[in-house]
Amino acid sequence: MAVQVSAKTGFGIEDLLESLVENIPAPEGDRNSSLKALIFDSHYDPYRGVIVHLRVFEGEIREGMEIRLMFSNADYKVEETGLFRIKLEKQKTLSAGDVGYIIAGIKNISDIRIGDTLTDKINRQKVLLKVSRKSNLLFIHQYILLIQTIIMNF
Repeated sequence: MAVQVSAKTGFGIEDLLESLVENIPAPEGDRNSSLKALIFDSHYDPYRGVIVHLRVFEGEIREGMEIRLMFSNADYKVEETGLFRIKLEKQKTLSAGDVGYIIAGIKNISDIRIGDTLTDKINRQKVLLKVSRKSNLLFIHQYILLIQTIIMNF
């Protein structure tokens, strides 16, 4: 059902927000399961290194945790986790259903593969998307719901 909205006048904004709450399901996932997260974007900060944008599907990720990037088979120690607000907002953990970022001492942005699965170093999970070295994937953080739909239908 389409909601009539005018950004210019503000007409229908409350109806739009209500429609979003009613029609878009809350993220699901088991916080007590092993970590399984999808990398959908990243950017480089000259002082902090690569900031990885991810969606946690299972488990949780916290500072000090050792993680593995499945595609590159590289291990890192998480230095910071957080959520996206107007600016990056540091959090103690990211849990199943959260969309946020991690900083893990990754120095080269080329080490990050969009579409890669990030897991716990010890308790590896199955990959979320099958990514080959030749495939060119582009996921932008504004389309995280589309990514969730793709994975649910994969």
